[in-house]
Amino acid sequence: MGWFSKDELVTQLRGLLQAYRLYHLHGLDLDQSALESARDLSQVAEDTFQAMFRGRLEDDGLLTRWSESDIIQLFESWLETVDRSPSEREVCNSLGDCSSRLMELTSERMGIQGASKWPYIRKVRFVLLVLETWPPH
Repeated sequence: MGWFSKDELVTQLRGLLQAYRLYHLHGLDLDQSALESARDLSQVAEDTFQAMFRGRLEDDGLLTRWSESDIIQLFESWLETVDRSPSEREVCNSLGDCSSRLMELTSERMGIQGASKWPYIRKVRFVLLVLETWPPH
């Protein structure tokens, strides 16, 4: 499994923050089509922030009150506390086990404390190894 670098995460967070702020600070200035798009992107941003920093972003009003640079600085400090250490290779004994593990890594953790993993994951490599006996019976 590969993780995004801190720089890549900061770039993504900056884009998400700009989308969030566009809708919440300038939504009234947008035409209907742009407003709908901005609302959708703002919701993606908010969901991602909550998944990445669960329990820390309790006052989402700070996303519009603080300067963009101060918010990014805060996000960077929170990123320092997230475990993105290289993962050991994982071996699953069945496709069902593998599917369950992938769901755990890539899905939202509803009702569970701590950050979700999906916003930090760049890629998951899946290798299927099939062992057969020879000669076939």
